[in-house]
Amino acid sequence: MDTLKKTIRLKKEESVSLQDKAFSLTKKAIYQGNKIVYQESDIVHYIIDRILEKVDIDENGKLTIR
Repeated sequence: MDTLKKTIRLKKEESVSLQDKAFSLTKKAIYQGNKIVYQESDIVHYIIDRILEKVDIDENGKLTIR
């Protein structure tokens, strides 16, 4: 299967939250002696890999995580 590249538009708050999280994870990794730099895309890919299969809908048709 071909890999498709897609762009997702984020709300400004989501983008800022991802940037903040990437910074804090990178800072934590460095304090632990690891030379890891986390990018926003690393977080998004991690979440998709771990959470996507758990996304469902409730009885009202709203998205939920089971």
